[in-house]
Amino acid sequence: MSRVNRALTIDPEHGGALAKQQEFAAALRDLTARHLKSGIDLYQQGRYGQALVDLKQALLLDPGSKPAAEYLAKANAQRASGRRDDLNDLYLKGINAYTQEEYEQAIAYWQQVMEIDPGHTNARRNIERARQKLRIISQ
Repeated sequence: MSRVNRALTIDPEHGGALAKQQEFAAALRDLTARHLKSGIDLYQQGRYGQALVDLKQALLLDPGSKPAAEYLAKANAQRASGRRDDLNDLYLKGINAYTQEEYEQAIAYWQQVMEIDPGHTNARRNIERARQKLRIISQ
């Protein structure tokens, strides 16, 4: 592309360079459209993480693409919402395991919570409580 641009700088009417420039522009539009379509399809399938990859690529190729920007925002929101749901589900599974005196399993669930949200104070506190229970049992 840089050779084409140099040729056009020297001779703005250079037929071969103009044709190549149009060819590159068409290929870029096609690639952008494929990433956008793939991103939207993945979003509609609920595969938000994978959709983000294609939608970001579409925006890199065409920063003014409103559909790519809109679906990127939607995919980010859905992914964040899903993580919150996962976090709450894991935390409650830990509570359930703890009340069933399955302390090691409870710790495992809460450690997964900590991987998603390292600042989750309740999970951190509950891990310590479950470890204390395990120490008491092992004595």
